Amino acid sequence: MKFKNRKKNGFSIIEVMVSFVIIIIIVLLIGPNLFSTYERSKEMSKVSDASAIVNATDMHNLNRFMEGEIEAISDNITMSELRQINEQYKYLNNWPKWVTDSMTLKDIKDIANNNLVNKSTISRAIDNRV
Repeated sequence: MKFKNRKKNGFSIIEVMVSFVIIIIIVLLIGPNLFSTYERSKEMSKVSDASAIVNATDMHNLNRFMEGEIEAISDNITMSELRQINEQYKYLNNWPKWVTDSMTLKDIKDIANNNLVNKSTISRAIDNRV
């Protein structure tokens, strides 16, 4: 009995498994890099928002000084108090959602300057998603 030469229709199981393993290896190599880039971009967004708050505070201090008031906003002011000042003078159009009312201006300045002295405050701020 002679075997007929059969034409191969499709892929063998070995070929499918090898291509599957190659795809998994590529995903494992690229995946962590993409995830860290995503997290870093979120962190930079928080730093940018914090810098905007610091700039708004500096602008308020400068305007008050020009009007004759010498006392500047202290670093111990809470964000709820700063929010009330912002509602009155409109230095900052969009208030970031991740900023909690209990945070102080010093915490915001630490985030803006990437000063990681108080890691718990900064990590809480970064963990609060926009």
